Amino acid sequence: MATNSGGASRPGSPVPSFAARYELARYVSPVYRRSGGRISSAAFLRNPGDTYLSVNSLEVESLPEIAKYYKATFQQSKGSVAVACRKIMVYNRAALVAGVLVTRDFQSKIWQFLYQGSNLPAYRHRPSHLSKSHCGVEFTISFGEELAEKKFARRLAGLRSGKKAHVFN
Repeated sequence: MATNSGGASRPGSPVPSFAARYELARYVSPVYRRSGGRISSAAFLRNPGDTYLSVNSLEVESLPEIAKYYKATFQQSKGSVAVACRKIMVYNRAALVAGVLVTRDFQSKIWQFLYQGSNLPAYRHRPSHLSKSHCGVEFTISFGEELAEKKFARRLAGLRSGKKAHVFN
């Protein structure tokens, strides 16, 4: 694990490096599940009121641990839970399609984006008492128009690639 994620973390908690090959997990509400395990692009839109896209890092917690957290938090421990996993490099490509350039500062090892004249961390570790792997995809604040965010979400949904959600009972 790296020590610099572009954001503060709790003392003693693992910190993700956000390397291009690592994956981020996103909860998929039952409303956004499609036939055949496909995912609606709406699953990749920010939660109302958030400036960042809420995700969890598979670098910090395992997929079954994250699924268990999602099930307890969002579904009152009932039913099956779906989790969409995408690599950091896929998020970066989706950002580019939406008009946001995400670059790697190789000295600090942080992904950055330009926002209002400043370079800001593109990903931030945001652990909570409920989830040590909680992170934010910070560059989503740059989506000034609804269309840009929808382009980003459609790319992550993987409608063309057929990328499906992981489902846990």
